[in-house]
Amino acid sequence: MVALLLAMTMVVQDSGAFVVRLGNDTVSLEQYTRTPTQLRGEYVIRTPRSVHRIYTADLNPDGTIRRLELVTHNIGGDPGPMETRQSVESWATPPL
Repeated sequence: MVALLLAMTMVVQDSGAFVVRLGNDTVSLEQYTRTPTQLRGEYVIRTPRSVHRIYTADLNPDGTIRRLELVTHNIGGDPGPMETRQSVESWATPPL
């Protein structure tokens, strides 16, 4: 029974969504999902230009970010690339 409860706890996801407004205008919409090993979400924002971004953060066992990737889609028709990808990986600092 304990093993079953532990296994169920390991797959529990936390999720949510946000709407950001400035006055009567909607500025951005965001949704996310978090598991014990990853935070993943996406949002659309329209200031100063309209973009859709997808982020994925791979998490260490202590919840800190091990790797972060951000994919940006140009949905407003502005000049520039239609898609860009950026990623960052962290390295553990050896103890002193």
